[in-house]
Amino acid sequence: MKTLFAVVATAACVAFGAHTARAHPRAYKLVCRGGGDMFMSYHDAGSSRSLDIAFQPATTGANRQAPGPGECAWVDRPVNSSEPHRLRYYTSELITDVNVRNPNELVLIANGTSLNYLLNGARSNIQFYVYAYNGGLPSAPALIVTRVGP
Repeated sequence: MKTLFAVVATAACVAFGAHTARAHPRAYKLVCRGGGDMFMSYHDAGSSRSLDIAFQPATTGANRQAPGPGECAWVDRPVNSSEPHRLRYYTSELITDVNVRNPNELVLIANGTSLNYLLNGARSNIQFYVYAYNGGLPSAPALIVTRVGP
């Protein structure tokens, strides 16, 4: 009986620990404007896909002034110098097509609305929104995107 209790207790601890390890920190709204010096990179490692978007921090919070081209800001304050200036969006969506509009512009098309939203927002001079938290690896810091859109 003690052995059965120990097995059940261990299984409960493992299950609880696994559940809490997957919980994300609270994500906050970030407002971005594409264009400018914003840079995207898409990584496809088979089972793991991500889109990184490098940006410049705006000088004020987005509630005071909309970010300029290539900039992002938290709603209530600018992204500070100790926070990454890179968004990372993990996805199962794929880049399905690449169109060349002119020698300086590639248009990437994805098979999902969230990835298309980010691709279009980052390459165009339009405002787009993400919810993110400060995460990533120490060697590759990023603001981890948990949700896209307003």
